Amino acid sequence: MTGPDVLLAIVLAGLAAFVLYQMARRREQAKRDPRYEPSYHDLFITAPDIERTSIFNLGYNLEVSCTRTGGWRLWAKPFDKMSTLLGGEYDGPDRWLILDVAGHVIVNSRDRADEDDG
Repeated sequence: MTGPDVLLAIVLAGLAAFVLYQMARRREQAKRDPRYEPSYHDLFITAPDIERTSIFNLGYNLEVSCTRTGGWRLWAKPFDKMSTLLGGEYDGPDRWLILDVAGHVIVNSRDRADEDDG
């Protein structure tokens, strides 16, 4: 790359970083607004094989579901294959699940599994 190309790349990288910073800053400010309503971007998932991560940063093949009989569940749904249960509210100590939205815990079956073991 020539001098002007390097300079342009540096300017564009700086601009992209600035835009991302501003977007994150505005989102944090919005969360402090009493009128803020959480979205699915604010859902964090923790399971035996998944450290606490925003659903927005996980793969597209994951599905969170809630039914009256099964409670909250996390499924891996590979293309053209059977779904695999990764964790659930009532699915035993090896398949625990923690879901929290904007810092509020919706379900925590890991603690319940620990209590059952003790």
